[in-house]
Amino acid sequence: LDREYCGSGAAVLNLGLRPSDGDYAALMHRFNPRTGASYVDNVRRGQLDGNMETRAGYSTCFNVDKSVSMLWASLPRDKQIIIEKAMMEAARRTQEFAEKNGYYRYRNGDPGKIIAMNYLHFTSRSTEGNEPDMHLHVHSEIVAEILCPDGKWRALDASELFARQAEMAALFDGYLYEAIQRDLPEKASTFDVLPLTEN
Repeated sequence: LDREYCGSGAAVLNLGLRPSDGDYAALMHRFNPRTGASYVDNVRRGQLDGNMETRAGYSTCFNVDKSVSMLWASLPRDKQIIIEKAMMEAARRTQEFAEKNGYYRYRNGDPGKIIAMNYLHFTSRSTEGNEPDMHLHVHSEIVAEILCPDGKWRALDASELFARQAEMAALFDGYLYEAIQRDLPEKASTFDVLPLTEN
């Protein structure tokens, strides 16, 4: 599984498990790709259509240490798949934690449900004269619109996310370690992280 939806907002729109071709563009323009209908109300639709500077979404990336990428490259395919699944699980659990704890919020502080699309990549970008370098990472594309408690979709204020970047990176590492320890315990010593303790 190299791509998946994440966030309670995606579930509300019944988007399914995996993003399809065209989903990204539709969601960033605030249309449900499954129905073709706008998922924001008329007032918000007018704000979006009338302001070319409205932010479509936010992009973040969950990275692993180079040693993990090299370990993945050295393993047989069945073991590689375990690490790939662990990467996606860790990204999903990190975002679920952030959503549950109100890191995704409207400017007045109201928490919201998100729509995120996670994509697993295996190499860094190639540069002129050089082949792409081995680098496991998960790109997360987050729609800049959240479903608020009153049932309305409103603009995501990402200031809390920016403030908690280091925390979310540490959470990702911890969740990844837990998944590897559970599903590939003989390789868990590769990960130099402390076990997670959640409140």
